Amino acid sequence: MITAADGPEAIKLYQKNFPTITCVILDQSMPQMDGMTVSRELHAINPGVKVILSSGYSNDQIAGQRPTAEGLAGFIQKPYTIDSLRQELARVLKRAG
Repeated sequence: MITAADGPEAIKLYQKNFPTITCVILDQSMPQMDGMTVSRELHAINPGVKVILSSGYSNDQIAGQRPTAEGLAGFIQKPYTIDSLRQELARVLKRAG
């Protein structure tokens, strides 16, 4: 697991380590750069990146930024449990494999 304090650091770490990264989980409300913007930058580095967006807003509330339209592999609404995160990761990784 690799963690980043903000969007620009996430992009830098992904660029350095992307061959070993299977999936990225981003928060929509990250410091300096929102999750959707970071996702677009990660897709510019690797179009095949699997990104799960996490947000306190429902998927319907961010309908203008639909995950499938933005190339996101998944969405998980906060607060979430470890079990719901595990299920979303399994769904995304199964679809990827």
